Amino acid sequence: MHLCKYWIPRWRDENSSAETSEVVVGKIRFQSSILSSSHSSANFDGIGMTSADSRSVASSEISTCFQTWTNAWNEGNIVGYLDGYADSPLTRYVSGKKVINGKDNIIKMFEERGARGNLSLVHFESDCISEHDAICFGQYKLVECAVKEDDRGRIKDVNTGEEHMYEGCFTVHVRKLQNTWKIISDHSS
Repeated sequence: MHLCKYWIPRWRDENSSAETSEVVVGKIRFQSSILSSSHSSANFDGIGMTSADSRSVASSEISTCFQTWTNAWNEGNIVGYLDGYADSPLTRYVSGKKVINGKDNIIKMFEERGARGNLSLVHFESDCISEHDAICFGQYKLVECAVKEDDRGRIKDVNTGEEHMYEGCFTVHVRKLQNTWKIISDHSS
């Protein structure tokens, strides 16, 4: 599997060894890099996770949350999807040229747009940077409703014949708040 380069913690250089764990849920492969035991004392200003087991559990919990949010979207359950965002005026959503701050404003934006179509995570990985924080990277595919695949594998609108498939990447900062992982910053393109 080809992995994109993405944010690397400042205390980990390109030559550091890392363990990689994978969880496969349906057709989605969740991957998480975990620092090897030789780096177990490394941290961010004293806040790092010290147990590979706790990082693995956190990565599994985060993967489950993303799958739950994706399922809610696919069921047209915008409330369930938006439950993934932290209830805070500091929660941020960035896409294209728009920066939206605050969960209430993010809700308004998604209610106007709606949870339409079938969302799938083509690739997902998470890096736990502390006991309560993780950075997630992934690729998504969104196929809007009322579409079908033509004989050449292209997604087209059943009424107009236009293609309605969107693909992109995201970088999401999740934080464990009251024993639940929540999105505090989402940059999707």
